Amino acid sequence: MQISVSGKQIDIGVNLRAYVEEKLTNIVSKYYNNPIKSTVTFSREGSMIKADVSVHPITGVDIQGEGESPDAYNAYDEAIERIGKQLKKYKQRLTDHKGAKAESVRFSVIESDDAEEEVSAAEDETPIIVADMQAELPLCTVSGAVMRMNLANLPALMFRNTAHGGLNMVYRRADGKVQMFRPLENVRRLNNSAERLCLPQIPEEDALQALAEFVKVEQDWTPYKKGTSLYLRPFLFGNDPFLGVHTVQT
Repeated sequence: MQISVSGKQIDIGVNLRAYVEEKLTNIVSKYYNNPIKSTVTFSREGSMIKADVSVHPITGVDIQGEGESPDAYNAYDEAIERIGKQLKKYKQRLTDHKGAKAESVRFSVIESDDAEEEVSAAEDETPIIVADMQAELPLCTVSGAVMRMNLANLPALMFRNTAHGGLNMVYRRADGKVQMFRPLENVRRLNNSAERLCLPQIPEEDALQALAEFVKVEQDWTPYKKGTSLYLRPFLFGNDPFLGVHTVQT
């Protein structure tokens, strides 16, 4: 495993570097024989030292841990302990995802508009591109995306859904409200599948109303803790009293 250790406003001595590499290797090797790479960054913030650890064990999976202490060793121990807990918690699911795929994509970071600046509707200005970057776009299920988001401690994650090949995003909300993510698009995708399977399609308005009513009824069961969500998966089936082959009528 390639390990990179660096410091911001702090010198990384030989002893600290050796301590970091040995402990990181021991913890990650419990779960992976050939992890890809890890980075450890120490930074000074006032009287405190912060340690940020990033482990990239397999393609499409990043695990983040951080710690803070007046002592660099203690800060690193706190960060690596969190890495170990995440690896232990998701051990089986990470094993199942060892063959996970990801595609390399390029994206542009644009300059945000000033919220107080009024822009005329007649103006058609091209956004200012601040930077062109490259990143991995994981190919996984919704649950796999949530796992990756939790491991990397990200507020949001875009991924390509293996169920239909389209782009989806999972994210957290800090206001405690229940958020249905792209319900109309999901209903349309369900109807597209129904058409291919010769099943009757559901009127979009009826489907959206049914989803909204269901969420209202079950909102007390919706998890609100960090990294949790309520996953709804509507499905269709035919129940014609017929033994044979024909298109579904009910």
